[in-house]
Amino acid sequence: MLACNPEMKSSSLASVRFLAVSATIPNIEDIAEWLNVPVQGIKRFGEEMRPVKLTTKVFDILMQYSRGKSALVFCSTRKGAQEAAQQLSQTAMTYGYSNPFIKDREQQERLREASLSCSDKQMQSYILYGVGYHNGGLCLKDRNLIEGLFLKGDVQVLCTTNTLAHGINLPAHTVVIKSTQYFNKEKGLYMEHDRSTILQ
Repeated sequence: MLACNPEMKSSSLASVRFLAVSATIPNIEDIAEWLNVPVQGIKRFGEEMRPVKLTTKVFDILMQYSRGKSALVFCSTRKGAQEAAQQLSQTAMTYGYSNPFIKDREQQERLREASLSCSDKQMQSYILYGVGYHNGGLCLKDRNLIEGLFLKGDVQVLCTTNTLAHGINLPAHTVVIKSTQYFNKEKGLYMEHDRSTILQ
C-alpha cells in the first residue's frame, strides 16, 4: 500500500513491514508488482510445506466400492463438484485404454458423440472419461444430457451438489459424501449437515 501511495511514504508508516499471505492467489507476481515488491521479496510455498499432507481418496474409494458401477459424489459447492470431476477425469486419463470408468469402445464412442453436444467446455473433456458434474449452474440442456448419460450408465461417476438430492431420481450403486459441511449464506459460515440430510 505504501508503494502505491506517495503520501504514505513520508509518514511514520513508511517503516512498517507488510506481510501478505494467501493460500489461493495464483498471480502473486502481479500483486507484488502492484505493491512494488522486488522479486527477491516474493516467497512461494507449495504442497511440500504442508505439516500434514493433503490426500484425496475419492478415486480410491470408487475403485474399491464402485468399480464398473455408477457412483454419485456429493460435494458442498458447485466449484467443489467441478473440481472433483476434474480430478477424477485427470486420474482416469492416466490409465489410458484401461480407464476404469469406460467399459468398452461402444461406450467410449457414445461419450465422444455426447461430449460434442455439450455446451460446457469443461464438461466436454470430463465426459470423454466417463465422469461428469451436475449443479444449478449448468444450462438445462447440459443438465438433461448428463442425467441421461448417467442413467444409461455411460457416465459412471457424477459429481454433484445437494441439488441433485432434491427431486431428481438418479439411482446409483455407490454414494460418496465428499464433505459433511455446507456453506450457510445467512450465517456466513460452514455448518455440519444434519444426519437426515446425509442419509437422504
